Amino acid sequence: MCRGITQGTFFLHGYFGYAQQPEGVIAQQPEGVIVQQPEGVIVQQPEGVIVQQPEGVIAQQPEGVIVQQPERVDTQQPEGVGTKQLENSKENQMKKMNYTSYRPYPVMKLADRKWPDKQITSAPSWCSVDLRDGNQALDIPMNLDQKKRLFRLLCDIGFKEIEIGFPSASQVDFDFARVLIEENMIPEDVTIQVLTQAREHLIRRTFESLEGADKAIVHMYNSTSTLQRDVVFNMNKEEIIQIAVEGASLVKKISDEINNPGIRFEYTPESF
Repeated sequence: MCRGITQGTFFLHGYFGYAQQPEGVIAQQPEGVIVQQPEGVIVQQPEGVIVQQPEGVIAQQPEGVIVQQPERVDTQQPEGVGTKQLENSKENQMKKMNYTSYRPYPVMKLADRKWPDKQITSAPSWCSVDLRDGNQALDIPMNLDQKKRLFRLLCDIGFKEIEIGFPSASQVDFDFARVLIEENMIPEDVTIQVLTQAREHLIRRTFESLEGADKAIVHMYNSTSTLQRDVVFNMNKEEIIQIAVEGASLVKKISDEINNPGIRFEYTPESF
């Protein structure tokens, strides 16, 4: 629905012509209709009127059309709310998210399994993977300086866990981890995360990249899908499970050697 159109404004209703509105008349459009103005038409809104578009609709004007809003009318701010107040309001909404509107998944009673019976009772820890998975989606991967800028931004946004890359498989990612640690760029309340396959030389290289870090998450994975087992590894299920066990054992062994209680571990069975 589009409100607040006055005399001198024409509406393009499909391809059937123009409808002229008398002075002072507010034209209302059916839901889902986009109002387009003919070339050269200036749309003026009466004082105090805010034009609202239906949800999901983008109002597009033909070339040469200028849309003028009445003086001092703000189409984005609620009445009486200033920019500072709105920022504070958004911040409060983020801090006080109405989680009660979300229902927990029903408990699944399985006699031989434990985790289906568990439910999330508190907010999870959100981990940004933009520096790893997001970087992979780019035609040209980020360089070291770009990674540093994005890391600062993610910290400013408020992420407390940030995956910084795959240091054992990429020299840029390894150098990035070293820069963050050696230049003290990691805030005290932020934990970095690194990714590694369950392979000995990659695991050892991963721990080298974390030397000097107060805390970090080592996220280990190995491929488990049928296609990967049969085509890539030529192994059965038991042999694939053994890869995970040996990798986890090595991670624990190295962790015991460096004796850093700030190092945490995660595991993912990769399947796609």
